[in-house]
Amino acid sequence: MADVGTEFTDFLKAYSLEDFNKLSSDSVDDSLINALWTKHQSKFDAWKKCPEWLKSKYHNRIPDEILDKAKNDPNFTENDAKKADKEYLERNDPY
Repeated sequence: MADVGTEFTDFLKAYSLEDFNKLSSDSVDDSLINALWTKHQSKFDAWKKCPEWLKSKYHNRIPDEILDKAKNDPNFTENDAKKADKEYLERNDPY
């Protein structure tokens, strides 16, 4: 498997198993790595801003609604994550 970093592989496992599997080959060239990085960079950058408890809660697949808030906020904090998660749950959890 190509060495692209643990965080990026965790992200790909959660959001794109197909792309993760492409990296699992023994013969991965730099152009494929660069293409996958470019394809996912924006979402991955937002995902990295999210605290570990949020990643754990959603098994690394944070809802897009929360990721959009992280993406659009250059200073996405712990409190922002709590607020975004609460708003998401209020809209999407019937209980």
